[in-house]
Amino acid sequence: MDGGSWWYGNVRTLNPVMSQATSISASLGLTISANHALESESDSDSESLYEVEGVPYERGNRSIETKRIRRMVSNRESVRRSRRRKQGQLSDHESQVERLKGENATLFQQLSDANQQFSTEVTDNRILKSDVEALRIKVKMAEDMVARSVVSCSLGDLGLAPYVNSRKMCQALNVLTGLDLLGSDAFRGPTAGT
Repeated sequence: MDGGSWWYGNVRTLNPVMSQATSISASLGLTISANHALESESDSDSESLYEVEGVPYERGNRSIETKRIRRMVSNRESVRRSRRRKQGQLSDHESQVERLKGENATLFQQLSDANQQFSTEVTDNRILKSDVEALRIKVKMAEDMVARSVVSCSLGDLGLAPYVNSRKMCQALNVLTGLDLLGSDAFRGPTAGT
């Protein structure tokens, strides 16, 4: 086995379900073991092999392996920071979703209330229009009655109509002319001049 492949196999044997603290301590343990082995190195040629966790390792690969361990620890920290950042973003998005759901419910309730009020106003408008139409009919009938009374009184004065009927009609005419029938134009709607 060469120096790179045994290390790769050693690193990958860690349990991925392990907690982050155990993972850090294991990688720090590797770093400490490697550093301890590096510090206890002597200059003799016979000690060209070192053991890191029971696995022999050559002096030339020492700096590469140390860098690899440091990079691995750094990558784990980076992944941890990234997870924390993503978790924070997820929490922000979840709170924003809840806020928007609340706003949506409020706006939906306002729309429902506005629709109900609109329906009520449409019904009231229909009732008012029918009342106006009924009043127009009554005004028209009153105008017709006044017009007939005027004709009747005129005929009665000329002696063409019976006295009793014309007398009563003339009295009714006097009462009706006291009313403001010209003010009933408001029930007819706008005139062409306005």
